[in-house]
Parts: sequence; structure tokens; C-alpha cells
Amino acid sequence: MATTIQQLEIALQPILSGIAKSTPKIDEALSLIQSVDPCSAGAKAAMDKSKVVRDQGAAIYNNEVLPYITAFNKLNQAAEGAVKQKANEFNQRILDAQKPFLAKNDIVKMTQTSFAEKIAKCPAATSPATAS
Repeated sequence: MATTIQQLEIALQPILSGIAKSTPKIDEALSLIQSVDPCSAGAKAAMDKSKVVRDQGAAIYNNEVLPYITAFNKLNQAAEGAVKQKANEFNQRILDAQKPFLAKNDIVKMTQTSFAEKIAKCPAATSPATAS
């Protein structure tokens, strides 16, 4: 059975909406640690929250976007002629929507790693009982 443009459009919408839904989580994960001093009292909590929020964004992407991309790719393989052209246009839209998300996700992972390293290098807090 040949693929129709309508099938492609139906597969495209949840991909774009899933990316749009997951991207703010990635932005939030980054902002949680960008403005925090790694040696401050709240640094570890900010790091932990950043990881949770990033994982939420990744879960949305993995669960709500990737299955539709797989379905879209199957439809694309079965497309012919003008429908194939439209599939290629839609595929480019998907790639364009994915690029910022994937780039931000990589930045968040690198920033989290760097932030964790900075936390580990912070001098240990001296408790009032042992201060002399």
C-alpha cells in the first residue's frame, strides 16, 4: 500500500509536538545549574534537580518522539513520487526541529559533568563544632 501525504502529516504532528514539549525541560535543566555557584550550599540540590528535569525531557523525547520517527521513516520508505517529495520536506522539518533539542541536550550533559567536577573540587565545609 502506498503512503499518502495525510499519513505523513499524521505521523509528523506528534514528532514536532513531542520535540516542542521536551525542549523546555532541557532548557530548565540547564538554567538550574547555570546560575549556581558550585561551592554554594544549594549546588548539590540544583545538580540533582537538573538531572531529574533533563531525564524528564529525554523521556518525553524517547517515549513520545522516537516511536513516531520510526513510523514516519517506514511511511517515507513506502512513499513514491510527489508523496516522496513531501516526505522529504517533512523529514527536513523533523531534522530542523531536532537539531536545537539534541544540541541543547548535549550541552546540558557536558555542563552537568563540568558542574559535578567543580562541586567535587570545592573545599569541604567546616562544621562549627570542629572549627578552631
